[in-house]
Amino acid sequence: MRTSLLVIAQYSLIKVTPGVFNLALIPFLMTTLGVASYGVYSLWLGYAMLVGNVVGGVVAQPMYRHLPSRPDEKDKYHIFSLGAAGLAAVICLILLLNFGAPVRLAVGFSIFALGTVLAATVTVGFIIEKKVMRFAVFEALRIFIIVAVLAYPMLSNAALGLETIIFALALSNLVPLLVLAGRPRLVIPDRAWFRRSLSFGSKSAIWMLLAGLPIVGAKTILIDDMSPEAFGSYAGLADLTYRAFAMFNAVLMMWAFPKLSRHFDRDEIPAAQAVLWQTFTLYAAGGSVIGLGLLGAIWLDLLRIDTLPGAALAVMVVAAASFLWHAMSISHKVLEMRLMTVRMVWFMILGVAVFYALGFGALNLPGVDVFYAVNLTLIGIALSYIATCLRYGLKS
Repeated sequence: MRTSLLVIAQYSLIKVTPGVFNLALIPFLMTTLGVASYGVYSLWLGYAMLVGNVVGGVVAQPMYRHLPSRPDEKDKYHIFSLGAAGLAAVICLILLLNFGAPVRLAVGFSIFALGTVLAATVTVGFIIEKKVMRFAVFEALRIFIIVAVLAYPMLSNAALGLETIIFALALSNLVPLLVLAGRPRLVIPDRAWFRRSLSFGSKSAIWMLLAGLPIVGAKTILIDDMSPEAFGSYAGLADLTYRAFAMFNAVLMMWAFPKLSRHFDRDEIPAAQAVLWQTFTLYAAGGSVIGLGLLGAIWLDLLRIDTLPGAALAVMVVAAASFLWHAMSISHKVLEMRLMTVRMVWFMILGVAVFYALGFGALNLPGVDVFYAVNLTLIGIALSYIATCLRYGLKS
């Protein structure tokens, strides 16, 4: 246990700092852009991040799964990741133009999605190869680029607009790649390897897509039901809680996923189960700390919740939805490692169908508070998914 905590702490020093920076950026942007404008920005960014993370997952998931035991295959992933990054940029551009985003903003978000894919695959390599210092410098450069780009107009007494913010996000992915990734050795993978990696990565990425759809779907539903100010407050709260739990989950899985992979490869099922329960315990403990932080922020009036229905109750409901949504990605590892990915995807398809049916249905039901209908549906789906995954995945 002590060794595990030391490993987690090591990665936390690298991952928590940019995570905290990104969290601090949310209230800053809400103040700078205005609450209503932040809500629209959050919706567009949500779709861009969904595209980048899903397409990046197609490459990153097989890297996480296979590179610890097959390090000689690293060069085969370079062409794979370049193609995936280009695809992400095209998808993001088409999607945001369809949502009515201005062309320049849509192009900026598409470049951000491209960089998200490349950054994800490069940092996976750093983690697996235990290049801790390079990983740390990579994350530090990301922060520096964002601060430098955002500071320039503010020091010049110019207004900080959406274009500058999106430009900063795009550069924060691309510049560290150019500085630290090095020149990739391009090896064209054979058809069998590509098909196997694409199949594994696609199944995992499909789950990421399905898990992300209700999150952006909730914003898509609520932006038409709430006032611009109320929706902006909700978007800021949802972003804060979702990213806080995502950050902590990512730190845990950097340690847990390679260990789970090795135990399952050696058919050491009891040891893998022990790692899983240990991960859940640590996640719950971290979640409690984050929850107390939210209560403290409310008490100190650091969170603007007066426009939300139910005020403090709304904060707790949104936080619970974010906490449980990330707990799902821990619970399904037992299915993923046992190659039950098809079953895992079908569970999530059912959950997404229920969410959209109830979420959009609530818009047409008089007397129903759509805000609570959407968020309580997220909580119910997450609890059902976690219980189902553990029931099937932990069978002997």
